Amino acid sequence: MWQWANAYLHMLGAIVFVGYSLFWGIMAFALGRRVDGTRRLEYLTMIRATRWPPGGIPEWGRIPLLGLGWLFLLLIFLTGVILLNPGGFRMEIITTAIAGGGSLGQLFTVKMILVGLICIGQLMLSFRLASGTMYAMLAGALCVTGVSALLVH
Repeated sequence: MWQWANAYLHMLGAIVFVGYSLFWGIMAFALGRRVDGTRRLEYLTMIRATRWPPGGIPEWGRIPLLGLGWLFLLLIFLTGVILLNPGGFRMEIITTAIAGGGSLGQLFTVKMILVGLICIGQLMLSFRLASGTMYAMLAGALCVTGVSALLVH
């Protein structure tokens, strides 16, 4: 039963993170078309510092938007590690999947590389707001979703 709950949390975290990436992609596209460079950076900085959820929760309980991305990446990572081996995490599970897993191991390797690139993109977003990074994160999140669907299938 708890394994189903873990899988549900993993998928829920992934869905929210794809939505988060889509939000940044839409913001980059919309502001890129309508606002000049200096004001665009000002708006994106303001959006990045916004605390979520915007209402209904006291200020001390809200998380900056950027922190929300990190929170869901952490949730996806932790639930993914638990899904790899329900009996407890062992490094052999990952190395066996990569080295001897055939096409499944190759898909798993691609997924891990994409997840690493998404983490790098999130880190870059923490320090420098660039439209290319936002588009790359959206593309990476969608690609990981596709690879994950292939792994489950």
